[in-house]
Amino acid sequence: MWNHNLSGIQRFIGSTLAIATLLLFVDLAPATFADSLGGASSGGIDASSAGGTSPASPTPTPVPSNSPSPATSQSSAPLTTFSLSYLGNGETGGTVPPNSYGNGIVSVSANVGNLVKVGFVFSGWADQSDGSGANYPVGGPLNLNINRFIVAKWLPAPMHSITYLGNGNTGGAAPVPSVGQGTLTFQNNYALLVKSGFTFSGWNTQADGLGTDYAGAATISLTINLVVYAKWTPLPVYYISYIGNGFNAGAVPGTTVGNGNVFLAIVAPAFKRTGFTYAGWNTQANGLGTTFAAGSIFNLISNKVLYARWKPKPFSITYLGNGNTGGNPPPKTIDSLLVTLPGNVGHLANTHLAFKGWDTQANGLGTSYAAGASFNLSANITLYARWGSQAH
Repeated sequence: MWNHNLSGIQRFIGSTLAIATLLLFVDLAPATFADSLGGASSGGIDASSAGGTSPASPTPTPVPSNSPSPATSQSSAPLTTFSLSYLGNGETGGTVPPNSYGNGIVSVSANVGNLVKVGFVFSGWADQSDGSGANYPVGGPLNLNINRFIVAKWLPAPMHSITYLGNGNTGGAAPVPSVGQGTLTFQNNYALLVKSGFTFSGWNTQADGLGTDYAGAATISLTINLVVYAKWTPLPVYYISYIGNGFNAGAVPGTTVGNGNVFLAIVAPAFKRTGFTYAGWNTQANGLGTTFAAGSIFNLISNKVLYARWKPKPFSITYLGNGNTGGNPPPKTIDSLLVTLPGNVGHLANTHLAFKGWDTQANGLGTSYAAGASFNLSANITLYARWGSQAH
């Protein structure tokens, strides 16, 4: 009986505890379960739909108008700017680029100042003057996180040559080749290349002169061996015309054509003028200009006319004492142009008579000439001493 009553009491107590536990769960569920799922606004369980009461929302705390917002309550610290400097590293010309500034990755400058170094070629930038350490190509990246400098990197320039060709020269010789590294200088025409009818105008990369021109003493930065040709410019053409100027046999030479030094025409033996001997060419018909020998060199820089120069064949004058009793007559005069008669150079004497000059006749009735008189000699003649009374 007691045992039966004890079992009933135990079942009652167990049922009572189960009901109390269920009621406690139902009371707490709207808050704890909804909160665990983010609430009704987040798609969780709405406590009111389950028959519970929604908890009251907390009242927001007012923010003073002068309080910074969370987004601006802290400002970012400015980045430090670093400099990148460039050194020429033994350059012989040009200038280094201006400094670069930044923080982080920057681009390395090109050789904007045209740095050069004799016997070397520019090959970017490096940490060390001997090119060791990190190398930086033009335009490449560099992490600039401290102030630093980099130096020009130089590589030995290869040896190259300029070979010169005369290109049809008729005289002189081409210069010896120019050989060196990097920048070379073109030779002048020191070996005196010449070409008939042309003037030397420098050097060209093509034999026909249609390539690139280079003057003597010009410079070039070579990366290959180069062959250049003498450039020849045609000279203007001038003419020498020849005039026979009274000739009466043979033929006048043909025209001479050229520029600069030319040879004057040579006449054939048949080219003659009666009573005269050919004596070259003259710039005037009367022979009073400039005379040039046949076959001589003439500097032709304009058109010219030259006249045959004729020299009369030589004639003689024979002098006679014409009854002189002492002294001697002058020696014979031989000439072909203007002659001047001598005086009584041989001290001719005639008793009781005085020397008065010369005459074409012994009796003094011909043409008389005083001592020292001049005339053109055109034939062989004899002159006689002319005697007259002595003055008292």
